[in-house]
Amino acid sequence: MTALMVNDATLAYEHALNRYFYATGVVLLIYDHLLTLQSEVRYIWTTDHTRALAWYLLVRYFALCANVTMFALSFVNFSVEVCITLNTVQNVLFALQELMIGTTLILRVLAMYSFDKRVMSVLAGAAIIVICLFIWTAVGSEPPHVYRTNLSGCYSISPNTRFVRADSYDYFVY
Repeated sequence: MTALMVNDATLAYEHALNRYFYATGVVLLIYDHLLTLQSEVRYIWTTDHTRALAWYLLVRYFALCANVTMFALSFVNFSVEVCITLNTVQNVLFALQELMIGTTLILRVLAMYSFDKRVMSVLAGAAIIVICLFIWTAVGSEPPHVYRTNLSGCYSISPNTRFVRADSYDYFVY
């Protein structure tokens, strides 16, 4: 396999493009929170405190706080060591968000089917498969390459083996 050389202009372009897409997502998330804040205060904050309410608030505001914080940190200059740590923290925060969203979706489906044991077992099996695939992809691959450039924030490039375990699927390529 040949090594890909990246020049400064390409790195700056990719860094800016990455931040633009990230900014778009964060702005839409904040916009959604502002649009629904009045209804949320009226219907959510004034009701009795239940586990469902606590879960709703955790999922909703964990994502907001994590994304706004990580986006704000992308404009600060850090050393390579701090960039590596922040990259790990960001990946953990994203994984926790995905876990909370997946749990919420599973609970919604279970509620629709009155917590039927058959549906519960199918969803539990699917969750176990997804978790195993996540662990297989994350643990067996090399970590992303984190760069500290003259640009603000950190920039990481994930190798192809991080996304697709291509070494295991070489026989599918024709």
